[in-house]
Amino acid sequence: SKQKIGVYQVDEWDKYQEEIKFKYPKVFENALKIQSLYPETDRGAALIVAAVLEEQLTLILYSFLRDSKSAKILLDGFNAPIGQFSSKIHLCHALGLIEDDEYKQLEGLRKIRNKFAHSFENIDFDTQQIKDLINGNLIELPPNSSTRKLFHNWFINLNHDLLYRSNEVLTDKRNSKTYKFKHIKNINFVEVDGF
Repeated sequence: SKQKIGVYQVDEWDKYQEEIKFKYPKVFENALKIQSLYPETDRGAALIVAAVLEEQLTLILYSFLRDSKSAKILLDGFNAPIGQFSSKIHLCHALGLIEDDEYKQLEGLRKIRNKFAHSFENIDFDTQQIKDLINGNLIELPPNSSTRKLFHNWFINLNHDLLYRSNEVLTDKRNSKTYKFKHIKNINFVEVDGF
């Protein structure tokens, strides 16, 4: 008897995955990132979630800004002015590329990520300070619920909301402009006696 995955035979499942990968490469790639969370520690999961969402914000900004060397300098590389997660969150919000609620959630996640990234303590999603950050910034925690599971579910929802945002903002992409009011070029100044 052939092995089954859900309602699919293994070979049918492999074929289905290949079809999805071909038809929806962005969804497939994103699903692999989500799948990588499950074996991670709580600290690892928080860092991966932040990295995935930061990458999405970067793509959103690239989709909005002019295709230029200056955009790359702003967003990528050593000491990029908008190279930090927090800068990308604030700029996306200021430009209207993310909604107010998404901004609040991303800021909450950034605080959670920073707690995990900069703490020498052995903390996890059940540590009270992490629970407080989740409860205050992301979602209301029902009593006796798995904080990690709720964190994953919250991430999957926000991730889904932002996944195609870079495509949506392309309609507002910035382009080079020629402005009318500039100084006049090639003026010859004439010296006048008596002044």
